Amino acid sequence: MLDAGRYKANFSRGGLMVPESRIIADLLLRGIDPPGWKQAIEVDNLLAKRSPTTASTKATLIRGRLRTLTPALWRLIRDGSKPVATHAVLAATVNYSPLLGDFLELVLRPLFRRFEPSLKPQHWDRYLEDCRTRDPDMPAWSAATLETLRTRAFGMLAEAGYLSDARQRRLQPLRLAPEVAQALKDAGQFETLRRLTAGSPDSESLGVVMEASVVPGATGAAGATGVAGESGAVGATGAAGTSGAAGATGVVKASGVVGLTGAAGATGVASASGVGGPSEAAGASG
Repeated sequence: MLDAGRYKANFSRGGLMVPESRIIADLLLRGIDPPGWKQAIEVDNLLAKRSPTTASTKATLIRGRLRTLTPALWRLIRDGSKPVATHAVLAATVNYSPLLGDFLELVLRPLFRRFEPSLKPQHWDRYLEDCRTRDPDMPAWSAATLETLRTRAFGMLAEAGYLSDARQRRLQPLRLAPEVAQALKDAGQFETLRRLTAGSPDSESLGVVMEASVVPGATGAAGATGVAGESGAVGATGAAGTSGAAGATGVVKASGVVGLTGAAGATGVASASGVGGPSEAAGASG
C-alpha cells in the first residue's frame, strides 16, 4: 500500500511560476532567516502579489518545491536562461508533486512512444482514475478542483515545452537543458531526470537509463494510458520496486521526493533549514 496521501492537489494554486521561483531561489541561496523571510515576502512584497496572504501562500509553495533540489539547481533557477530556469523549476515541481511526475512517466512517455499527435483531456481524466486505484487515500476533489488540476498540468507542460500550446496540445519532444540534466545526475535524482526526458530525443546522450521506472502501485499492464478509441495502449512501468537507475533498488522517500538507493545514494535534497516562514503544508490544497 502507498504512503498515505501520495497524490495531492498541491499545484492547483499555481503553475511553474518561474519568475517568482527565481526570487525564492535567491532567498534560499542567501540563507534568509525567518524574520528576513517575512520581511521580504509580506512587507517588501518581492513576489508582487495583491495581499500578504497570497504572497505567503505562493512563496511557501515555491519554497517547498525548491527544497527538493540542491543549491546547484537553485543557482540555475536564479541565474540561468529562461529555458534552463524553467526546466529546473519543472524538476522541483515533479519532485514535489507526484501527481504531475507520475503523469509524465505513465501517460506522456507512452504517448510519445506511440507517436500520438496530441495530449487529450481524456488522458488526464483516465490517469486520475488510475491514481485512485494506486492510492486509495487520494482525496475526493471537487469538479472545480479537478478542472483546475488538469488546466494547471497542461499549462505547465506547454510552458516547459512538451506541448505546442495549452489549447491544441500538440505533442513535441522536449530537449532538456544539459545544465539541468547534469545537476540532476550530480544530485543522484535519476528518477526525476527520467521523468523530465519523457519523449526526449536526447535521453541516451544525457545518460538516462531507459529501464522500468518506480511508480508505486503501477503495473506493466496498461498503466494509466488507455483512452477509448486508441490502440496499443502500453504501460510505462514495471512492478513496484524496479528502478530506472542502473544498480538502484527500491524507493527512498525524502522531503516528498521519490528517490533511489544504490548508484548515487539518496536524492541529494538540500535542507535549507535556515529559512523560516510557514510550513510547506500550507501550500497544498486538498
